[in-house]
Amino acid sequence: MKHWQLAVESGRRAFPNGFELGEEGLPWSRQPNRGFLRCLKGWGLALQERGRLAAALDTLRELLLLDPSDPLAARPAALGAALDLDRSEEALELAQAWEESEPAEVSYGRALALFGMSEKGKATHALQLALEAAPGHAAELLGPPRPSQLAWQRRWRRYPGALAWLKKLGGG
Repeated sequence: MKHWQLAVESGRRAFPNGFELGEEGLPWSRQPNRGFLRCLKGWGLALQERGRLAAALDTLRELLLLDPSDPLAARPAALGAALDLDRSEEALELAQAWEESEPAEVSYGRALALFGMSEKGKATHALQLALEAAPGHAAELLGPPRPSQLAWQRRWRRYPGALAWLKKLGGG
């Protein structure tokens, strides 16, 4: 954890004077940016694993501002942190920013965020799209605990009625 923190602090000190986050970026396509971007994601995930969800979300959002194309796939982790913080609107914003070939976590996370916002019609439509794109993911969410799905299974259990809704629409 300390190594991630030191690497990120060191990288931030290397920003040029007047650097404006959100106005200027550090694209992955430039080789010299890659180490810092990897460290920023590692730091965000380490914060998330330790339950420091607000700090993790801020760090992952910083990474997305630096390179919105998200080559390190930080968006699913950020979306998960927003859901864990009961910030459905923020989770939905993160999911909507995805452009193509989104991971199943993003598709199902969008549906869960809408469900959490009591947008039943939109949530059902989003879940139907998620089920079409990645039908096996529903079975993973509804199935026995697996290390790779524990966080997402826990998120779905946090929203009363969400798993029953998923089971009903997913046929599980």
